[in-house]
Amino acid sequence: MQTVKQVGFWLAVIAFGCCVLFFAVTTAFERTLSTPTTVKTAVENSGLYDLVVDQITKETTDQIQIITGAPDNEPSINTAISNVVTSKLIQQNIEVVIDSIYLWLRGETDIPEFTLDLTNPKQNIAANLAEQGVLRVQALPACTPAQNLALQDTNPFTLKCKPAIDPEQLRSTYAQTILQ
Repeated sequence: MQTVKQVGFWLAVIAFGCCVLFFAVTTAFERTLSTPTTVKTAVENSGLYDLVVDQITKETTDQIQIITGAPDNEPSINTAISNVVTSKLIQQNIEVVIDSIYLWLRGETDIPEFTLDLTNPKQNIAANLAEQGVLRVQALPACTPAQNLALQDTNPFTLKCKPAIDPEQLRSTYAQTILQ
């Protein structure tokens, strides 16, 4: 009988310990995840936004190099993108998603609803790329008349000489090409 009491006592101690541990863990989760503000602060302090910026910049640079035919080591493309894709832009968009998820979790919406409008960043990247392209072309030697006649492509990242084209026209044409 004494052994049964001891086994029962130790089972009760283990069960109590598990309950205390469960309470501590759930309290920690509740305090951390109870409001969108705490989640936003935790994400901001984690450095996640900078990691996302680096990854988006790399992926976007790779895609633009494929689209434009620019060489892999063209630094002006990375500059044009990194001037637009900032941690502040990423933070604003992720916080919209966090707020939407919390509204859904509270039962205020049927599904998480959010809209990420990336129209301005896309236009800014196109404008920056066009500007970087024009700067690159202006640094090239002038095309000969024969080169101007043979010119079929006005991609500023693949040109070998400065064509007889107005820089504003080149900037505008190239920005529109990127946006398509």
